[in-house]
Amino acid sequence: MATAEAYDDWDDPGLAFTDEQLGEYDAKAVAAVRINYLLETIPLAVRRSQLGEKVKWWEGVAARQLDCVTWYCVVAGLPGVDRAEVYASAEPEGKALTALTVRARDLGEPDAYLAAWTASVRSEMVQHVTLGRRCTNSRKLSGWTKADRSMSNKIANALMKEINVVGKMHEALTARTKGGEES
Repeated sequence: MATAEAYDDWDDPGLAFTDEQLGEYDAKAVAAVRINYLLETIPLAVRRSQLGEKVKWWEGVAARQLDCVTWYCVVAGLPGVDRAEVYASAEPEGKALTALTVRARDLGEPDAYLAAWTASVRSEMVQHVTLGRRCTNSRKLSGWTKADRSMSNKIANALMKEINVVGKMHEALTARTKGGEES
């Protein structure tokens, strides 16, 4: 059973949720949202690595994001993804390649990309933790069982892993650069 250690690091910001939102909340949906987000960005990171700027770092981003997808699939009991297929989606032909290249360049500089990724996962974490606490405390409204709470804890821990991955990618970026120049 997963621990709720992820919950310990996040304060309840006092977000307001309706009784209907509590009743409809499903922790697995959070995993699905994160999986979709990551599966949309992995091909962009792979394509960005093919453009010759910070190649290893962008390859690392794609690999780490794919690891995150695997964690979410495992904890939520969702079907896994084929790594080769995900990487192949970064190699379209013709106009699709041009569009992918434009979107890959739109990721911006690595620092800006990490800031956007951090904001995405942190906002998801705050909402998930808050709703998880409310659903646990309002079982009559939410209909949550121990299994639901356990799933919520597992998803929270997976979100924490993703946050830690972002931190590691930031460390890798700063370790590779000195004064703004890649070493």
